Amino acid sequence: MIDGCNRWQLMYWIVYPLSKAGMAAVFLISILTVWNNFLLPLIFTRSPDSQMLTVVLSMFVGQYEVAWEDMAAAAVVTMLPPFLIALFFQRFLIRGMTLGAVK
Repeated sequence: MIDGCNRWQLMYWIVYPLSKAGMAAVFLISILTVWNNFLLPLIFTRSPDSQMLTVVLSMFVGQYEVAWEDMAAAAVVTMLPPFLIALFFQRFLIRGMTLGAVK
């Protein structure tokens, strides 16, 4: 083993810190993919109580008019959670990329 570490210490001190950036990227991409999903919730949800925010945003477009003010406010509220999650995980992504390059 490396530097007298057993297998668990090797995983904890070397492999896990180097893989944090990859795990954060996979988590962030999967969260954003689910959050931005539009077509499947539009097809499978019929009741307004169970619709996702992306489907509700499309309801602001009417046949003859568009409620731009309401749509803009709902879009800002819809963008806040992914923005905050990405802002939180940015620290892990940057640290993980520089950690692997320095060693």
